[in-house]
Amino acid sequence: MKYQVIARYLLSAIVSMMVLCANVWAGPYFSDDFSDGNPTDGSPVNWLPTWGVDATGYVLTPEGLEVAGATAAGPDGTAYIYSDVSVRVQISRTSNHTNSDLVSGFALRWGGATGGYWIEVRSPNRFWLGHKDRYVLRSANLPFNVDEQELVIRVDAIGDQIECWCWPAGEPMPEEPQISIVDDVTPDGTFTLYAGTQGGQSIYRWVEVVSTEVPVVDFNGDGKVDIDDLLRIIEHWGQDDPICDIKGIGASP
Repeated sequence: MKYQVIARYLLSAIVSMMVLCANVWAGPYFSDDFSDGNPTDGSPVNWLPTWGVDATGYVLTPEGLEVAGATAAGPDGTAYIYSDVSVRVQISRTSNHTNSDLVSGFALRWGGATGGYWIEVRSPNRFWLGHKDRYVLRSANLPFNVDEQELVIRVDAIGDQIECWCWPAGEPMPEEPQISIVDDVTPDGTFTLYAGTQGGQSIYRWVEVVSTEVPVVDFNGDGKVDIDDLLRIIEHWGQDDPICDIKGIGASP
């Protein structure tokens, strides 16, 4: 417990230092674990139902947000717009996904004249990045079955560079993205959680949408910020480890 407290304070200090030194950015960044019991109160965001059976879009459960479709919006119902952003979600695929058309994922920089991007998993181990008007841009075969455990998906969209990771929840994040492309067709747009095709609902445990200028300090990607993360940054102090490079200068930290 003592080490956990120390790790939390040290990591908080690191993040505070980085935020104070970073350039000022605009945009509604947030972290939502759906524990406040109200997905439409604007705290931290208002989730708009976007599609699904009878247009319900989603149902809040004790386990998280069971989604057919939900868009992050402000209190007045206006969908938030994102450009350079880092997104993480943890998903539990709850329905029978033996049909490979039953997908789970999210749409990023969505809408407008230039379309938008979607990121999704399909049974048994497919990981896809696509564009609204051009279908699949890149795909990868994951080294695990996406229906046998909960998943974490991370996407960094920075300028024309889009990088995507997927890994089992509770395990370290892969050091290299499974999908990486350069594409500048859609520079900004909305953010939507979805489970495509009727019957393919998924529960989203938590969602993080953060500025790419704010470091993610869950270095091993296991969904917790703890002593293991602190030990990793200490172990790689001054070294070229991109996972721990919270200042973006080619060294940690």
